Amino acid sequence: MIPAVIPFLAPFTFLCHQRWDNTVAIRKLPSGMALLMLSGSRDEIVPASHMKELWQYAQKTGHRHATWMEFPSGRHNDTVVQPHYWEAVQIFIDKIMEQ
Repeated sequence: MIPAVIPFLAPFTFLCHQRWDNTVAIRKLPSGMALLMLSGSRDEIVPASHMKELWQYAQKTGHRHATWMEFPSGRHNDTVVQPHYWEAVQIFIDKIMEQ
C-alpha cells in the first residue's frame, strides 16, 4: 500500500508492521457469501485499482456474488455521500434478501 500511496517511501516499507493481506481474508470467507465492494475513484488512501484487484481476486476464488461499484468523484472520506452510494447498498441488500 505504501508504494502506491507514497511512492518515495517505498524503500522503507519494511518499517511498516501492519500487514493487511486482504486476499487471505477473502479466502477465509465462504464462497457463497455475497460481497459488496464500493470504491471511490479519487480515494487517496486505498487506490480504486487495489479495490478492483481484490474484487477480481474474489471472483477468481469462487465468490460469484461479489458486487463492484466505483464512484468517480469519491475520495476516501466522502465516497459514502456520493450520488447513488446508498442506492447501491439498498440494491445489494434487496438482492440478498430475495435469495
